[in-house]
Amino acid sequence: MTQITFDMNDWLTNASLEGLYRILKNEGHEPQINKLGNGFSFSSDLLDNFPKMYFHFFLNQYQVISSYAKIMAYEDKLNQWENEHYQNFSFDDFKNFRDYLQNILKYYTKSNSFKKIYPLMTDSLDVIDALKTLTKLPNATTEKAFNSKKDAIIQAVMQVSVQLKPIYAYFNSPQAKQYFPVLSTLYTVVNNTWSNLSYFNRGNKEPDFYVAYAQTFVDPVKTYLNEEHSKDKYRCSSCGRPIAKREFSYSFLTDMGFDAARKTSNVWDFNSDLYICPICQLMYSCASAGFNFVNGHGLFINDSHDVQGLTSTNERIASSIWNTRVNSNGRYSTPYAAMITALTDEKQSSYDYSFEDVQVVRYENEHYQFNLLSKKVLRVFQKSRKAFHTIRSANFTLNGSRHYVFEDIASHVINSQNLFLYTNQLLRVKATNPNNAYVFGSQVQAILEINANLLEEINDD
Repeated sequence: MTQITFDMNDWLTNASLEGLYRILKNEGHEPQINKLGNGFSFSSDLLDNFPKMYFHFFLNQYQVISSYAKIMAYEDKLNQWENEHYQNFSFDDFKNFRDYLQNILKYYTKSNSFKKIYPLMTDSLDVIDALKTLTKLPNATTEKAFNSKKDAIIQAVMQVSVQLKPIYAYFNSPQAKQYFPVLSTLYTVVNNTWSNLSYFNRGNKEPDFYVAYAQTFVDPVKTYLNEEHSKDKYRCSSCGRPIAKREFSYSFLTDMGFDAARKTSNVWDFNSDLYICPICQLMYSCASAGFNFVNGHGLFINDSHDVQGLTSTNERIASSIWNTRVNSNGRYSTPYAAMITALTDEKQSSYDYSFEDVQVVRYENEHYQFNLLSKKVLRVFQKSRKAFHTIRSANFTLNGSRHYVFEDIASHVINSQNLFLYTNQLLRVKATNPNNAYVFGSQVQAILEINANLLEEINDD
């Protein structure tokens, strides 16, 4: 048994360590933090089960917004209608169910990602063929047409409900739950920070992402730990561990590396030293778990003082995301909004933000963006706690794009931009097209309060 150690460093290393810490803790294996508090270690014995731990984290964290969750969403609804003998079955229920069948169930089950997994299942059911045999629902595009055909529609829905039971049973099997809920996170979360390697490599022929991950990231670490390195010629450019050959690089990391073998002109004298050891490659693959992602937006708070602060800060962001929804439409808060919620949470008001700057790393449009939260900005959020709570539901549409006031205001504050122009724009939309502006007078007043607090901090030199 060998202890594998890691130390905090730059933001990407810290994001990766945060992800690694979460993955291990999620399975009950909390890493051992060192005496200085700036690093941790775990036993190499855990490597045998690490691929399962890796994907189980994403399953547990993101299953609620996965395509799998959308597929299974109607199972309870169908049982409810059946128990009620369809007495409360409405036109809206019919429209939503028909949309579910076409745009969710059939759409996702026929996707290429799902097709890759079907051969791995021991259940012999052909889901795609089973969906082709579903009873066709009567056409009713208006409530009047629905009412005139209601008996026939209910009979058809009842038949479809029976036909769907084997499909739901298929996706409810323990084996299916190990794969399908993870699928959407592979393409919406995991590959945000790394790609073109393992399961994401175009040349990959291994359909099982657990096996592909083990072959690419875990097996090289096991090999490395079993080898003698006293005569190794090179050093890992990330951690300094000795390496025998230049095999692994940063090229698989999003927005970070390049193919050192093909683009030699990117480095001095055409001789790159930007190579890493297998242990660091494994660590960097965990960066996706260190960020909090929702709807293509990701966020990581680089609280770089110690591991405990790093993990607790980012865990509060995650908690704010999954425990908070905006309005009644079930929209989860974006990570950016969740950060503000965490910063302005009254329960966290005693948190020590006495250090000068906090680095915020945002992932948007396949690129990283960086901000620093200064003392002044943090004080604005703390002073404006109630005002931010007031504007949570405010939103408006401009040029076909939906703007969420809470997030827009937060962005202005972080960049120390006053809110005069933004408030003017908001009021113009409210005055000229009130149906596109869901903003109340109390919320405008809250925006002005935030602006006053911002100006006070900016001018307080």
